[in-house]
Amino acid sequence: MSKPESPAETTPTFPHRDEQGRVADLQQWLGYVAASVVIGFGLLAIVDVVVSLFNWGTFGNTNGWVSAILAAFLFADDFKHNRFRSSRWSAMALALLLGIAAMIAASLILPPWPPLFAGGAAALVGALTYAWAWFAGVRALGYDIEEKKTS
Repeated sequence: MSKPESPAETTPTFPHRDEQGRVADLQQWLGYVAASVVIGFGLLAIVDVVVSLFNWGTFGNTNGWVSAILAAFLFADDFKHNRFRSSRWSAMALALLLGIAAMIAASLILPPWPPLFAGGAAALVGALTYAWAWFAGVRALGYDIEEKKTS
């Protein structure tokens, strides 16, 4: 008689993850990160509309970088799942540096939009840059600690 599978083994995940729970597909990872920033931007825009309706401020003056908060939670979750990778700290530092540089470059290149839109666009650029650099860096910079122990 075969052992019954647990719900975690049979439930598909998005983005696709490997046995250790790490993100396994770059395209899905980038799509997931972009969707989280867009959702965060939508929620932030709703809050900004409510604030402007009560005359507590004008629409568009909220800084849009806040829309990347959901993506930060995704990054923290994947960092946690890479606990057996020795390269996760250096990959995180490199990805953070590139992500911040991309956000600054995007904010300098963009036209003078209101802070909500300029910050949201820069947050999207920065989050996608971080996601790509993290995914590539954690694989390119190191090995699995478990693999070294067995060899």
